[in-house]
Amino acid sequence: MGRRMKPLEPPDSLHLQAAQGWCEPHAFAEADAELDKITAKLRDHPSVLEVRWKIFANLEERAGALDIASAIAKLEPDWPSRWICRASSLSTSRAVRLRPRRTADHRDGCSFSSPCRS
Repeated sequence: MGRRMKPLEPPDSLHLQAAQGWCEPHAFAEADAELDKITAKLRDHPSVLEVRWKIFANLEERAGALDIASAIAKLEPDWPSRWICRASSLSTSRAVRLRPRRTADHRDGCSFSSPCRS
């Protein structure tokens, strides 16, 4: 059973808020740097992990996103977004493996090396 996590307190809560703010304009490197400023023993807090998952998912680091989503599910089985993060990581990972890559000669203009989005 998961442990009940207390809300983060300043200054860690402020770093978390800053990381969330950096995610809005898709500044994921800056968001990740803010999370690294959180006290080491509190980096496994579900709120921190959820933002870290968002960073990994948006940077298409699928294996890392899945690991983070799994950690959230183990730490806090009642955490509202635990299954959403995990399912999204799994479905994105499977979709990329199953979807053939398109090349630049296709009419949709997809680049040679990147998977196309549906």
